[in-house]
Amino acid sequence: MNVNKFINSKNISSRYLIHQILDGVFINRRTKPQTLNYLEKNQVFFEEKDIAQAERITSFIFGHLESIDRKILKFLKKKTNTSVLNIFRIVVSEIALNEAPNYALVNSAVDLAKISIKTKYFLGLINSVSRKLVAKYQVKELEFNSNLESTLKSYLTKNYSKEIANNIERIYTLNNTVDISIKNLEEIEFWKKKLEAKILPTGSLRIKKDVKLTNLNGFNEGKWWVQDISSSIPIKLLGDLKEKEVLDLFSAPGGKAMQLISLGANVTCLDKSSIRIKMLKENLSRMKMKSEIIKTDFYNFKTKKKFDVVVIDAPCSSTGTIRKNKEIQYLFPEKRLNNLIQIQKDSLNFAKKFVKDNGVILYCNCSLFFSEGEKQIIEFVEKNKDWCFEKISNKNKFLDKDWLDKFGFLRLRPDHLSDLGGMDGFFAAILKKKCSSL
Repeated sequence: MNVNKFINSKNISSRYLIHQILDGVFINRRTKPQTLNYLEKNQVFFEEKDIAQAERITSFIFGHLESIDRKILKFLKKKTNTSVLNIFRIVVSEIALNEAPNYALVNSAVDLAKISIKTKYFLGLINSVSRKLVAKYQVKELEFNSNLESTLKSYLTKNYSKEIANNIERIYTLNNTVDISIKNLEEIEFWKKKLEAKILPTGSLRIKKDVKLTNLNGFNEGKWWVQDISSSIPIKLLGDLKEKEVLDLFSAPGGKAMQLISLGANVTCLDKSSIRIKMLKENLSRMKMKSEIIKTDFYNFKTKKKFDVVVIDAPCSSTGTIRKNKEIQYLFPEKRLNNLIQIQKDSLNFAKKFVKDNGVILYCNCSLFFSEGEKQIIEFVEKNKDWCFEKISNKNKFLDKDWLDKFGFLRLRPDHLSDLGGMDGFFAAILKKKCSSL
């Protein structure tokens, strides 16, 4: 079957993409971007409107999976395969979001089933259950509670508190905004008005998500870039960076590099991914910024140069980003920790070789797991007696005291700034070379 021709003729291209994303997560253990890359490699392409609709509906499904599945299971006499279940999840979500009339929901479910060998032998079941779902739920108001995946919620309950876990569960689906960083902070009031934005306590701007960012004033002119408030805070902890030499590990696509450059630092960007470096170059070009860019794995990087600051935005489980990457929690993030933790350890041991006397390492990542944050730093200073961590508390007026943990590390959570829609989870610590005491 010619998939492109079939999905276009049946007007189900966005639903096909949604189904591929769901199968990607729950069967193939791929993220949404990985699924899009896989489809592109197989010559299956989508228009921007299809991608936008898929993003909206899959975010709803991942954020309310438990409520959705309860409604489906009322009409299933026995367990069915995951790909069939994913079709029913699309039907229920489209009912909830009022995406299409009844007949279209049923017809598209059946058409979807015809494409894959996993589902085409279940046409009768899919037709029958889809009709029952529409008949049962189309005529009434539906209630959907946001829910976290049970293993992740258990971790948050045990390691933070039940109250914090519940707060995160309530707020993490409310991701209808985008944060941006302004190149010239003296223009922040201008861009606040121009973009109808809110100024956040740290100086980031928060705008509505219901617009295409590239069409907004100032984007193409390089006046601002997209960066979640949480991701923007660590660089602001470093103080005066003018003329400082900075090595930025895992640099692409460049959010922190652009911050560093805008603050007057001389930045060397290091990353091994060709695709991500391409994005980095495009971002720097748009922002009219310059940096030395080195494509290599940090394990292979060699230089006699020493730096005032080494920034490590380390690869991690990305659990802090569940507001915008809700599928992460269903990809068994804890099972991927061993490899990630080793990379984090190695990057710290690498970075210490390239720091000037009295220089610093800024270590950060978007994980909610303590093993990727606090534990890494404490173990590092225990093994490296000529290093210590610098307490962040009482140094920065824009930081809420609840954003700092007992060690003086930055520990941000999705439920922080809940009255403004929350933020990503993030961890950051500053390591200082040759300090006399902790």
